[in-house]
Amino acid sequence: MTPRTTSRPRRRHAAVAAAAAGLLMAGLSAPAANAQPASASLLCTGYETATYQPGLTLTQRQTAVTATGAVGPCAGTDTQHTGGSISFQGEGQLSCTGGNSSGSGLITWSNPQTTPSAFTFTGGVSLRPGGVSVLVLTGQVQSGDFQGSQITLEIALVPTLTETLQCTTPNGLSTSSGPLTVQLL
Repeated sequence: MTPRTTSRPRRRHAAVAAAAAGLLMAGLSAPAANAQPASASLLCTGYETATYQPGLTLTQRQTAVTATGAVGPCAGTDTQHTGGSISFQGEGQLSCTGGNSSGSGLITWSNPQTTPSAFTFTGGVSLRPGGVSVLVLTGQVQSGDFQGSQITLEIALVPTLTETLQCTTPNGLSTSSGPLTVQLL
């Protein structure tokens, strides 16, 4: 009887060890290079250029916005995402001094081991002291690296005097550029 009692626990331990080894191997073989923990945070500076169709005037009207730019350098707990390019498009009731919009965008990271971060946003333009309009977009990363993270883009629209005067024309301001910050939480 002694051999029977000892063989059952040995078989159980062997089965548990085999199952644990299988789980460990499955975990090691899963691609983790692009996975970003929910606690990862990143803050990037950059620059963007936006176009407006129709151009922005002093009166709010339905306007489509398309923007492209560069993101980086980036600082935070993640060293794989140090910069890249950004593009977004949206539409809403906008003017040179205010309004709201919504849309989607994409950050393509410069590190080839990463996956682009696709996001959706809602945003608003407001006039800040000193006459600088600031566009603040807030949303969530829908796919790619940082999926599920909150994203905030703040873009200072710093038009030249000529561009500012375009706001007073019927055609309006058709393009503007400025510095941006991107925060992922």
